[in-house]
This record gives sequence, C-alpha cells and structure tokens, in this order.
Amino acid sequence: MKRQDQVLRVAGLMAGILFAGAPLCRAQATTPADPAPETRPAVPAPANNWWDNAQAGARPAMPAPAPRNDDHGGPFHRDERSSAGGQGSGSGVMDYPSSDMSDWVMANTMAARTRMLFSRAQSDLSAAIRHFQNRAEKSRDFQDALAAERQAYAEYDEDRKQALRTLADNDKYQAILSLRDELGAKLARRRADKDASKDEIVAMATLKMNYASDARAMEVEALSADPTLKPAHDRMVAASQRVSQMRAQLEDALHEAPEVVAARHNLENARIAMVEASAYAYASAVAGSTALNYSYYLHRNDVDSVYGPYGPGYASPYWAR
Repeated sequence: MKRQDQVLRVAGLMAGILFAGAPLCRAQATTPADPAPETRPAVPAPANNWWDNAQAGARPAMPAPAPRNDDHGGPFHRDERSSAGGQGSGSGVMDYPSSDMSDWVMANTMAARTRMLFSRAQSDLSAAIRHFQNRAEKSRDFQDALAAERQAYAEYDEDRKQALRTLADNDKYQAILSLRDELGAKLARRRADKDASKDEIVAMATLKMNYASDARAMEVEALSADPTLKPAHDRMVAASQRVSQMRAQLEDALHEAPEVVAARHNLENARIAMVEASAYAYASAVAGSTALNYSYYLHRNDVDSVYGPYGPGYASPYWAR
C-alpha cells in the first residue's frame, strides 16, 4: 500500500509539471523577437521548377528543341533539294542516305550491263571472223585451189598403189609383212595377259619395228623405180603449197577486214566501259557503305530529352573529329 501511494504521488507531480510548462512554450512561440525591417532578408521568388513549386499541378509544356548542329551549314547537311523526294518536293531532311544507296544500286546495274555488252562484243567479233573466213573460203579462187589439191592427191595415191602392186608377187616382202603382223598380234596378247616381263615386251616390240622398217625400205625402192610417181608427187606438193599460201593471205587479210576491225574496236570500247563501270561500282559500294554506317551511328548518342544537364544537344560520334 505504501508503494502504491508513492507511485500515485509521483504521477500527480509529473502531470502538474507538464500542464504548467505548456502555456509558457505557447507564449514563447507566438511572440518571437522580430528583426528590424531594414535588416530583414528579401523573400526568395518561387522556383519555376515543377519539383520546387508545391502548388504546380502539372508539368510545364516542353519547350521547342534547339536546332541541330548539322542544320544550316553542317558538313553533312541535307536540305529539301537533296532529300529523297528530290528538288522541289518539299520533303523534310532525311538521315537515311537514299541518294548514296540509289547510286550504289545504279552502279551495280551499270556494271552488270557493261559485262553483258562486253560478252556480246566478243560474240560479234567471233561472228565477224567466221563470216569473213567463210566468205573467203567460198570464193572461186580458193575453191579451185582446194579442188586442185584433192585431184593431185588422188592421182598420186593411184600411182603409188600401182607402183606397190609390183610387190604383190615378191615373196620376201610378203614374208616380212606376215612376220610383222604375227608379231604384232603376239605382242598384244602378251600385254593383255600382264605376265610378260619388261625385257620380253621390249624385245618383241623391237623385232616388230625391224620387220616394219624392212617392209618400208622395199616399198620406197619400188616407188623410186616408178617413173610416173615422181611427177604426181610434185603436182601434189605444189597444189598443197598453193592452198597454204592462200590460207596465209586469208589470215593477213583478216586483220584488215573492215567488219573485223569494227568488231574489234567495239570489243575494246566494251572492255574499257566494263573496267570503268566496275571501278564505279566498287567506289559507290565503298561510299554507300560509309554513308550507311554514318547514318546508322548518326543519332547513337543523341540526348533523349530536352531536360538534361547540358540542355538539348546533338552528340554524334562523327562531330569534332
């Protein structure tokens, strides 16, 4: 009981202290010592930022972005005349290098066309050469020379066969031919069996060659003894030489033929055009690839918002280089 009485007395004392100090604190808060009017600081103007102005309900309107660095005089500026719409189209500036890419396509098309023109020029030159040769070979003089060559060969072949008929009754000649043919058949069989040694094959081939040489020597002797064969041989040689001379003249005239010269000139022009178009296609490919990469990375580091630490800007990696 004594402890309870003590607790009650302490609680009453604390409550009295609290109720007595409350009016004093209120009086001090309502009556501060104001400074003199001439020394009072000016009230700061309310901030225009939406995060500092507590009464601002909505975000202020976004101001218009500043002009880009490439507008009006930049090194890669594209005005309406150079845009995709062409001159007088009124279209806006385009970052995509449409003119460079179109030039790339046209250059490759021109290169393909020049290659086909070069191929056609080659075909025209070959056709011109064949036409000139056919026209020359069908001429009367050339046909007469060919006919004389064929006739001279036929006469010589007939005289030669007539001279060799004298060997039909020669037993030695017939025996040599028989041995030659028999040895040739045996050599073919041994090669087919594949069991003959190299020395055996060489010996059989050498013996066959000797038989053939003996037969040829007897034929030459018989041909030389015929008095009519040599004039026929001379006529055949002369006719062959005449045809060879005319073919050489035809070859020389081929280089100076007007249609062949014109076709060769067209081929050279086509070759020059193909080289030029190929160089242009390669250069336009390099330029178009560079322009496409530039357009791709042009806005890589652009500021996404007009609000930033540096304000609206244009941060292309190609600037200031």
